[in-house]
Amino acid sequence: MSMTVSTLGQDILQSTVKQAPSSTGNSVSQQIQNLKKQIGELTKELSAMGSKINEVTSEDEAKLLKQQMEMIQRQIESMYAKIAQLQKQEAEKNQMASGALPTVSDKSSSNVAGNNTKNIDVYV
Repeated sequence: MSMTVSTLGQDILQSTVKQAPSSTGNSVSQQIQNLKKQIGELTKELSAMGSKINEVTSEDEAKLLKQQMEMIQRQIESMYAKIAQLQKQEAEKNQMASGALPTVSDKSSSNVAGNNTKNIDVYV
């Protein structure tokens, strides 16, 4: 049984590595979508492993299974961190792109300051 337990964890990690999105050629939203899909798959595996841990008879097998579950949990946390990093980079990229163009608030503040406007008193 310990052979099955150890290969299960390795198979999960290897399939995750193969499916990891590349930083080139994929849009940020595609990368995030792929990561969320992988997180869902790993969460299912983690849940299945959690139910198997009660069936394990050997203490060594239980320890190995717990280690694999912890490894998968760390990988899930890493994927969430990668999603946050991608979202932050995208937000910064969008902010820099929009910062190059004058915004409506910039134009209105220059008018409020008196630039491009003159007050004329009209008497009738």
